Amino acid sequence: MRRVVLGHDFSVLDKENPPGVAGFSCLSDGSMIFGTVYYAEGLNNPTVVICHGFPSIDKDSDVALALRQAGLNVVVFSYRGAWGSGGGFSFFGAVEDTLNILHHIAQKKTDLTSRFDASRIILIGHSMGAFVALKAAVAFNNVRDVGLCATWNIGADATLMTRDAKTRTRVDYILGGTGRLAGASRSSLLNEMMQHASDYDLRRDVPSLRGRNVLLVGASEDVSTPLSIHHDVLASEMRKYKECHVTEKILQCDHVFTLKRNALCRVILKWLESCGY
Repeated sequence: MRRVVLGHDFSVLDKENPPGVAGFSCLSDGSMIFGTVYYAEGLNNPTVVICHGFPSIDKDSDVALALRQAGLNVVVFSYRGAWGSGGGFSFFGAVEDTLNILHHIAQKKTDLTSRFDASRIILIGHSMGAFVALKAAVAFNNVRDVGLCATWNIGADATLMTRDAKTRTRVDYILGGTGRLAGASRSSLLNEMMQHASDYDLRRDVPSLRGRNVLLVGASEDVSTPLSIHHDVLASEMRKYKECHVTEKILQCDHVFTLKRNALCRVILKWLESCGY
């Protein structure tokens, strides 16, 4: 990895293979999903796939740019039914979309294939995207490194909703952006959560993370996915399995790391460096 000083520009060393940006598309269950690929300079670079949170506000493009500056390709995409991607949205579909993106990259179906090292793919997700990233990593053995930021353990909330009105109110707030999605409604997503509460509990997936490097970043002032319900319980479960290599960090900020964006980037970059990139 190239050392990054956040907020500072950098010089291009490989003039024949400079950094750049391009549109990205991939078929997923018959629907075309769209995104952006940020090419790092040089050839055969590792690639980070960023899974954004519940579709409504942010796609973590600032993280993508910092990672590109460090020498990694970054793919940021929109799930089916979100931000112009075809098809209809669901939680399960978002995991399928991510898996299709991973296969697309691993099979070198992208443009400028020489820029990608198909054997080195990293997943990083925020909020719902952390749920998606972990689920996809478990299903895709080639992903050895997965970063989870302000994780939303959907299954844990689905179980809590049956007996806790505050949790139901909090989940309703998270799903407030459903009106922007195609093929989904608040009731359809709530039904999906309830029907798959056990399967969607990320604690069930921890034993499948054997040999993986996992970054868990939490936010101390997170009211959307409170630490005690989401981050702390999942971190505790991961620490039980010595084969799962967990790096944990808590930042003093809100769910979307509003005032700690540079700190979040530094945490991710340091973790990637510790993973050998």
